[in-house]
Amino acid sequence: MERENIMDVTHLVRVNGQSARCLLIEASDVSGVVLKNVNATGAQLTDVDITGGTVTNCNLTGLTVTGCTLEGVTINGVPLQEALDFWKETTKAE
Repeated sequence: MERENIMDVTHLVRVNGQSARCLLIEASDVSGVVLKNVNATGAQLTDVDITGGTVTNCNLTGLTVTGCTLEGVTINGVPLQEALDFWKETTKAE
């Protein structure tokens, strides 16, 4: 891994009063990061491992998820894969 592709965010606690229009974090380990009260409109997550993560009280309007592993994902307690399978079966019948 090349050094210029690594952003050390271990000491980045807050950005107060500053507007970051574009922030690229590439090839970094930010395990355990907490994003709270953040406007991430238009954010892109590509090749990101959020295994065991939690999304709570977030606006997911227009969110597109493609090419992702969905094993064990639940939405409001409903297993996502089961919901997708049910949707596929019911739309076939129409």
